[in-house]
Amino acid sequence: MLRTTIRLAFVSAMMALTLGGCAVTPHDPATTSWELDAGVEQVWQSAINTAEAMDLDVARIDSGTDTITTNWQTFHRRSGFADCRDALPDARMLMRHTIRVTPGDTGARLIVESSYEMQRNTGAGPVSDCPSTGEFERRFHARAIRLIARAE
Repeated sequence: MLRTTIRLAFVSAMMALTLGGCAVTPHDPATTSWELDAGVEQVWQSAINTAEAMDLDVARIDSGTDTITTNWQTFHRRSGFADCRDALPDARMLMRHTIRVTPGDTGARLIVESSYEMQRNTGAGPVSDCPSTGEFERRFHARAIRLIARAE
């Protein structure tokens, strides 16, 4: 009886520890922004060139608001861009981005907002949102910085 009680207490404690950190929370699109020591026009041109170099499916480039909007496009699940843990083998991984350049305190601010989804290749079934890992945003930023440095 004592062994059963100890075993039950141990199993209960392990379950509490395991399940304690498994809260599911909704995720907003990842927003990452950087203050850059360059002018708005230079950062804007760098953002356009970076979007092209990263093969983004650009839907719209609005020079009036310095905003680039992409269409939904597929990405490889091993890219590390999104955390889609429950992705099925036949799932399509989709990403969409809005990239903006705004005036900052000392230069320009580069803002990358990303959304990620997975859906079945058949198109049937629900679409699930996946949280960003920030990897795409970091890569975009790094490439834009390199282009700015080359232009100077």
